[in-house]
Amino acid sequence: MTRFFERTWAAKTLTTFFLLIILVICAFIFKRPLAVKSIEYFTDSHNITIQCLDFSFALPFKLKVQEACVSSPMGELSIENMTWQLWTNDLAIEEIHINHSNAATSDIKASSEQKAERLSLPQSLPRLNITSLYINSDVLVQPIKLTVKSVAETKVKITGDLSATIQVNPSYLTTDIEWRLSDLKKFIPQIQEWARSKPELLKKAALDQAIISTLLTFDGQTLHSQNALNISSNVAIKNCPIDFVLAGTLITDINLVDFSFEIDVNQLTNQVSLENCSMVHNYLADGDSPQLSLLIPTPFTLSGNEIKIPKLSIIDLQSTNEVDIIRLLELVNLSYKTAGNLEVGYQFTLKQPIDIQTTSMTNLSAEMVDFQGVGKLNVDLSNFKNPNAANTINFNITDNKQQIRIKNLQSKALALAEVTSGFTFDSNAANSLEMSGNIHISQAKLDTINIDQARSNFVVSGKHYNDLQLSLDSHLVQLQDTGFNLQNFSNHLDLNITDLDSMSVTGQSNLTSLAIQNINFQPINITHLAQVNLQSEELSSQHYVNLEQDFVLEVTQQQAKVNIGIPEQAISRLNNTLAQIIHTLEINQGKLSASLDITLPLDSQELMAKGQASIQNLSVKYQDYLVNNINYLTPVTYNSAGLQLSNANLYIDSIDVGLTISDITASVSSKNTVLGLQKVKGNIFEGEFLIPNLWLDGREQQFNVNLSNIELAEVVALQQQPGIKITGKVSGNLPMYINQQGLMVDNGWLSSLTGGKLTINNNPSFDSIKMQQPELALLENLDFTQLESKVKFNPDGWVFFDIALKGNNPDKNQSVNFNYSHEENLYSLLESVRLVNAVGDTIEQKINQGDKK
Repeated sequence: MTRFFERTWAAKTLTTFFLLIILVICAFIFKRPLAVKSIEYFTDSHNITIQCLDFSFALPFKLKVQEACVSSPMGELSIENMTWQLWTNDLAIEEIHINHSNAATSDIKASSEQKAERLSLPQSLPRLNITSLYINSDVLVQPIKLTVKSVAETKVKITGDLSATIQVNPSYLTTDIEWRLSDLKKFIPQIQEWARSKPELLKKAALDQAIISTLLTFDGQTLHSQNALNISSNVAIKNCPIDFVLAGTLITDINLVDFSFEIDVNQLTNQVSLENCSMVHNYLADGDSPQLSLLIPTPFTLSGNEIKIPKLSIIDLQSTNEVDIIRLLELVNLSYKTAGNLEVGYQFTLKQPIDIQTTSMTNLSAEMVDFQGVGKLNVDLSNFKNPNAANTINFNITDNKQQIRIKNLQSKALALAEVTSGFTFDSNAANSLEMSGNIHISQAKLDTINIDQARSNFVVSGKHYNDLQLSLDSHLVQLQDTGFNLQNFSNHLDLNITDLDSMSVTGQSNLTSLAIQNINFQPINITHLAQVNLQSEELSSQHYVNLEQDFVLEVTQQQAKVNIGIPEQAISRLNNTLAQIIHTLEINQGKLSASLDITLPLDSQELMAKGQASIQNLSVKYQDYLVNNINYLTPVTYNSAGLQLSNANLYIDSIDVGLTISDITASVSSKNTVLGLQKVKGNIFEGEFLIPNLWLDGREQQFNVNLSNIELAEVVALQQQPGIKITGKVSGNLPMYINQQGLMVDNGWLSSLTGGKLTINNNPSFDSIKMQQPELALLENLDFTQLESKVKFNPDGWVFFDIALKGNNPDKNQSVNFNYSHEENLYSLLESVRLVNAVGDTIEQKINQGDKK
């Protein structure tokens, strides 16, 4: 029995041994397919495929891999000539090639859904020696070549294009890397292209070659890095070189579970100096050189579709209690989503003097500019440049408040004592908005113009940005210039803006007091209408100006074409204004109409104006002078040479200056603003007069007044002497001179060759002279055949007559040859006549009023 069991055990042992030998032989023969299937089985979740595998075993306990090829959605891995000495745990690889490719979207999504696991690493590593490690990728300019070698049981050193040391711990890896910005230019195409397009930004070796020490820690779920920076360099931007310093530690954490980033720059000191930036100094006062710094006190995060920054500040390091300069921009709760949504709260303060110096003649300075604001901003860029949606940017601003205060703003021609402005802005998610604000100027001076207390209030609202309404109210207390004084100007405008393309304007302006060259205008009211096409830059407008007593002007504008129209209306409505220009002038009746087309100058063009003016049945009273029924229609032209008037006829029914001048006609013209009259004709003393030419520009001049068929009876009647009667007519010529002294006549003459009759009866003045000279009795009844007189007139109004009278007294049948000198103050004479006429008119009015009662 014992032998039976012994034989049975020996048979089983032999059989087992035989099977093991067969299994080993099979494993050796089929080692490659078994190894490939095993590897693919354990890496199935990573979609790894073995493309090639050639290996062998050697003694003692040595594995040699001549070639291995592995592929996955992320790329390919190939290994050549690898030897693993199991007994001594030595691993030597001659060459490794890693080729990374951009994975398809579905592959990346699938990879991202895989759960990252924490590392579980051995206590020690094989003694590793990789002669050549090549890393290539679609996102690299050229492959990265490295050499990897163990320097301790848990430490590996990498040399080549990058220098690093990897420390292996049971649950994490740490790596020390030293690199430069030039390395990024060498391998990353986007940075290489950016550096090539802007060579001035990285041309400083201190920036390009600055060493950055990075400590990486990886535990399978989180990649933690600490980057030590110490860079002091210059960015050579044209007209504005910028000096900057980066020193400290930049910390980042990449979570491979949700692919989120956390970045901490709180330990990174940064400073930007604009001391050498001439562009900035053109706007700042002497000695003011901003030293800016970016502060992010708490870490900010980047997830797959969002960036969140709790707080970000840009400050000026010069802002201290000793320096009254503050430059601060603070952003809170900043959130940007890759879909195109930005949310941020902001607060800023800018308090500094300014001194703007430009290449032009205009310099601008201010003792202090204080600009502050706070608000919240939400911007939607999702539809911007989207071919399938409207190309729009939607933004909402809430709780927005801004205020600016400028003290002692000055330029070459402008000086403002103080300017304050504030506004609020709110917008909701439906793109409707509400914005209101004000601008206040306490005092201002522009060249010789002084402005006192100007204020504007505005409100912008709309249900959508494509349909906005703007309401503007302005008030100006006073504006003064030489010969100009404006007080209490108020203006209200309503603007409707459609599609940010067209705008319609309606409004009203009121002016309480306006004085120009001591001429005070009554309150002026203006109504405004306008249409603006912002895209084509076309502007059209209408303005209705209401002067005193409803006198109306109409101004119509279309681009550079302007028409000023005066509808036909009573000139008497301008009595108050005209009386200030010509004192004691009174308009009794008459109508005025005009139309003037003006072409505003563009570039080097000149101002052009054409039109016409009409005066109908104008009657005026000046002092005691009356002018009745003036009628005048003339074309008007204005160019660079001045006012041009073509010859046009002027008609006046009569002028009463104590004597009546009637049926007056003249041709009026103007050349280069020089106004003149030609062929001035009319009736006087039932005769006629003619003035060939007369200038109205105040020049010294001489002109002739030709008289014909003047009734002597009308002339003698002026003196209102009782009992003196004369018949006959005279003609003559009066050479008149106008100079600084006034009007005068020298060597004038009058003559009657047709004769006439003189009778004097019961004239007290003549009778008293006749008692002394009895021979004058011959003049009491005289048929004269000739009457001649020389005439002289002085600027003080005295007129002198040297009269020669020849004839016959029929009562005494005696010839008479009489010479007589007479002088009279014409101004006094006409004044007395006007006084008598005025008294007579007053008595007649009283009688008529009594009759009516």
